[in-house]
Amino acid sequence: TMVVSPISFATVNYFLAKGSRHFMLAQVGLFFSDRYGGNIQYRYAPLASKVSAGLSASLTGQYYISEGIFYKGIFENWTGFIDLEWRLPIEGLVVKGTVGQFLFGDRGIRFDLIRQYGTLDFGLHISNTENGNAIGFQVAFPIFPGKIIRKRNFELRTTEEFRWEYSYFVANPVARYFRTGIPTLENVVRQYQIGFIQGQRKHSK
Repeated sequence: TMVVSPISFATVNYFLAKGSRHFMLAQVGLFFSDRYGGNIQYRYAPLASKVSAGLSASLTGQYYISEGIFYKGIFENWTGFIDLEWRLPIEGLVVKGTVGQFLFGDRGIRFDLIRQYGTLDFGLHISNTENGNAIGFQVAFPIFPGKIIRKRNFELRTTEEFRWEYSYFVANPVARYFRTGIPTLENVVRQYQIGFIQGQRKHSK
């Protein structure tokens, strides 16, 4: 029987923004729930534009914690993606296409349709890769307590959101990501796009 520590992920994250167009996020540490290693993301996302594009890559291995002992495997899995995202004319609705290599060498494409309801995101996705086809949905919302310490260039916090995803596939798992414990860069930048903020202000009046 393997007993896994309830605190089984922790990362160090570095976020960089150049103006209101270029954004980068680099992460190292223990990812949720069984990957460790490094992940880097870049996004070109003019906040006044309806279109954004991103690049991301990771190199990870597997780990687990049993009876207080940390076990890890070798770095054996890399992922790499290019994506394009477009905010549709329908308020709060975003479509995203991603192509690249998912976990365990599974290459293919994934499409997401995301609806933003304030701080709540709800999405549908469909994937086609070398492992087969998959469809599913996801939901994300902020969780307590959030930030613990925040300084000008440093922040200590719990994860920003709870994100749960379900995928249905017939045979082998398809288009698998790993969760890093904090939102991905596109999920962060999406909240600050001018079109989304204007929609929120309109509803708050």
